[in-house]
Amino acid sequence: MAQGPQGTSILKSVAKHGIHIINSPESVENCWRFNMVRLLTEHGIPFPKSVMVSTGDDVSGITKQFSPAKLWVKRGDVHAVHKEDVSLAYNADELATILQEFKGRGIKQAVIQEHLDGDVVKFYAIRESEFFYWYYLNGVNHTPFRQKQLYELAQASAEALGLFIFGGDAIIASDGWITLIDVNDWPSFAPVRDMASQHIAQLLYRKASNHDD
Repeated sequence: MAQGPQGTSILKSVAKHGIHIINSPESVENCWRFNMVRLLTEHGIPFPKSVMVSTGDDVSGITKQFSPAKLWVKRGDVHAVHKEDVSLAYNADELATILQEFKGRGIKQAVIQEHLDGDVVKFYAIRESEFFYWYYLNGVNHTPFRQKQLYELAQASAEALGLFIFGGDAIIASDGWITLIDVNDWPSFAPVRDMASQHIAQLLYRKASNHDD
């Protein structure tokens, strides 16, 4: 469950000796935002318009690429470590301030992402398993949507990133359109931990058995 650069590097060294790791170090790296944005877009998975920038760049013209100008600013490497790692900017000045704060904390890259209105749905999933659980994180409208489509998008994103145990977030627009906004390796599974742990154990056992063969 190591997600940082140092832990992932160590796991890569371990994997070279034939040790099978789930989720693989490569799949963990794929979830770092600057990789995830590229991979999900390349695989045609609905994802918000996103621009990668260096935190030291002049981004005065960036807001003109988006409408509306309300933008999410997210650290470009690992998932949020502090709540400030994902911040909302309402104008160019706020955007520049957030990026400057990132730079001051040693964060070299950031993702600038369009804001999408709608209900936020959180999901947890395990590939090669019947386990899939979702719930409204801020179900303001509880807009109807195709749950099968959410499942299919979640599975497609996991395949694109190489994950087997994963979770994520999606936006449900007013017309029911689903857009993934985040995919996370080794999420908490907090609401369904007991149930998920059984499916995770079964997956690990199957993979270990096949690896031994």
